[in-house]
Amino acid sequence: MQWEIVESRQETSDTKTLKFRPDKKISFKPGQFFLFHDLVDNLQDCRAYSASSSPTQDAIEITVKQVPRPHFSKHLQSLHKGYTLEVEGPFGEFFLEGSPQEIVLIGAGSGVAPLKSIAQSALEQKLPSNITLVVSSKTRASTIFRTKFESWEQQGKLKFFLTLTR
Repeated sequence: MQWEIVESRQETSDTKTLKFRPDKKISFKPGQFFLFHDLVDNLQDCRAYSASSSPTQDAIEITVKQVPRPHFSKHLQSLHKGYTLEVEGPFGEFFLEGSPQEIVLIGAGSGVAPLKSIAQSALEQKLPSNITLVVSSKTRASTIFRTKFESWEQQGKLKFFLTLTR
């Protein structure tokens, strides 16, 4: 299926969130991932990215941290509004299902993307769950979604713990 970029926003100095509008309705569970295909430097390439948005939104977001290798992350971050990619999915067995009493999410770096999807979905559904989110980052400035997580904590929606390695 074809997905069109409708928005791009900077999250940290090396991380962007890309918002896509698929050419047909997609059902996925919070925490699942998709395979993105595109031609990069004249070679067909494919990489997996977890949704960082909730399934209730009109568009699907992924969050891409630029890394030296593979070069696909740099390619994705350079794409403009209106660009379309071939996408497969959803895939994966790490997702929120049901209405658990406790949700504990632990992640680091760009691994917080599916955690945001899970937490946001639980909050939107007003699940009677106690949500605890533990995130590790190099620095406060490099913490993806930090302001969003802090806002949710200030609103009493979840407990947020940040550990820094530098």
